[in-house]
Amino acid sequence: MSQQCVDPIVGKILAGWRYDISGLAPEMRGDYEHHFAACEYCRSRQRLHRIIDVSLIVLASVSAGVFLLAFGVIRHFGPRHTFWLEIAALGGFALSALIWLAVAVATPAPMAVVDGQVSHDFPGWLPRLPLNTPQVLLTVVILLSIGGGLFLIVRRRGRARGGAQV
Repeated sequence: MSQQCVDPIVGKILAGWRYDISGLAPEMRGDYEHHFAACEYCRSRQRLHRIIDVSLIVLASVSAGVFLLAFGVIRHFGPRHTFWLEIAALGGFALSALIWLAVAVATPAPMAVVDGQVSHDFPGWLPRLPLNTPQVLLTVVILLSIGGGLFLIVRRRGRARGGAQV
């Protein structure tokens, strides 16, 4: 059974926005909310898009966890090429974190899952940079700094422990 949109023009507009009206002003949002209430087809497409968004975030989170687990296993067993394997594991974690961040910033899914409302503001604990520096860039720099700092700490501990054993 094939469903069709009750108002194809509004349906095409919503499709172009990935069925996300969270960024619209409240006075403009009313007509689209009425359309969602009346159109089962657009409601199901919106649900599908949010499922895809949440699935991407979950997949990136699991991927980051697996890379951290791989890093721990490499540290524990200390194979022949430990340094390069650690670099690969941390690089995979950083890439997964960046993908997670990109999906979280580009989609309304994270806030829609938490409380049903979408906010495009950044968390209050995140420091602000002057001169309208993009907050995404700041978040990436913070994540990479934390990851690099953790890597250096683990490397120094490993060398200190390795030196005592020799």
